[in-house]
Amino acid sequence: ELIDKHGADTLRYYMGQTNAGQEINFSWDECSNKTRHLHILWNVHRFLISLAKENNTNPFELDKNLMGELLGLEEKYIQSKLHRTGIKVTNLFDQFRFDETISWIEELFLELSRTYIQMVRDKSAIGSKAEKDVCLFTIAQVLIETVKLFAPVAPFITEAIYQNLKEEFDLKEESIHHLRWSEFDSKKVDLELEDELEVAKQVIQQGLNLREKAHLGLRWPVKELVVASRDKVTIKAVEKLRKIIERQVNVKGISILEELPGVELKVKSDYKKIGPKYEKLSPKIIAKLAMESPETILGHIEKEGTYKFQVDGVLVEIRKDDLIINNEVPEPYLESSFRKGFVYIDTERNDELDGEGFAREIMRLVQHLRKEAGLEKQDQIDLVIQVSNELLGKISKFESDIKEKVGAQEIELGSGQPAKKLKHNVEKKIKKEEIKIWFT
Repeated sequence: ELIDKHGADTLRYYMGQTNAGQEINFSWDECSNKTRHLHILWNVHRFLISLAKENNTNPFELDKNLMGELLGLEEKYIQSKLHRTGIKVTNLFDQFRFDETISWIEELFLELSRTYIQMVRDKSAIGSKAEKDVCLFTIAQVLIETVKLFAPVAPFITEAIYQNLKEEFDLKEESIHHLRWSEFDSKKVDLELEDELEVAKQVIQQGLNLREKAHLGLRWPVKELVVASRDKVTIKAVEKLRKIIERQVNVKGISILEELPGVELKVKSDYKKIGPKYEKLSPKIIAKLAMESPETILGHIEKEGTYKFQVDGVLVEIRKDDLIINNEVPEPYLESSFRKGFVYIDTERNDELDGEGFAREIMRLVQHLRKEAGLEKQDQIDLVIQVSNELLGKISKFESDIKEKVGAQEIELGSGQPAKKLKHNVEKKIKKEEIKIWFT
């Protein structure tokens, strides 16, 4: 039944994580989740083939030594994950602990898709030739090694992926199962960088959450992101990886502080917790807590685990979960917390930020039109964009960016109708602005 619904690879992938002799706690939802993960792996190989075609490059023929000299922090991170995973999985296979290999391999290809490929989206699409080659090389190397590690677990999808890569890139071996097991290099494992990337991922996630809270789409740049932390590891990680964070959250700059000026700590009693515990004494306890400073209460809890005091001869012990703790944040900032601190974004807008946001939305619309028209990346277009006079003033400075990124040999940006008849057109309202686009 499981094979009929999800396929033999899902059966092996899901059931293979159960050690011999253990009860199987079977879950259809978990089977579906494993199938989704297989789709992610499949999509990575499709993305690699598509990117290679766009750049007319065979990533398996790129010079390894040259590529090694061009690796950025994102590439070094995923290479570290690959070699650490390869060493661990090899040892587990050698010890016949097959069930323990699967979670390591799964984490590797999910990181390749969700972290590395996301971090290099812009670099792989609009970067320099060298940057695009590095992205292609890294994805190809990590993918092929992951597929080799995963082949004993999921032999059918890994073979299908390999055959597609073999056909596209003229690989020599007949089958994925004919390839020799790789040797992995502990010198390429950088645990410090992996830990720093984990911090950056937390900051990025909270930054994206705040954008959503502010109803700001990712194409609309934000003036500033503030990371408030006293943790030295966190501060070092954000400083080292600030460019990656800026790109991922689309912010113009990052400030690193111990705390954001103007933030006020507020502590209130949680009556639902204190009421049942102390009953008639509750009003006096709540009044006592209201008179104390938040720093005093939380200082005791941090040092001793509880805040203790006497009320009518009864010892009261207040724990953190008896309280409602929040920060009052000054405008125009929004706040979110992560493991070692807080993230804030400045929600204030200006003409330059909005102009760039509108320009990015226009680029997306033109790219969508190009796709609908069946154009290839190298096909050049003549483009006309009609906007209001007010918006024209905001986006004029981004005219050359629009021209370059949508493949336009000629661009006419203004508030009037096009001078000549053009084949393709679209009208779109973005933030109350009417935008009309034509091209041929």
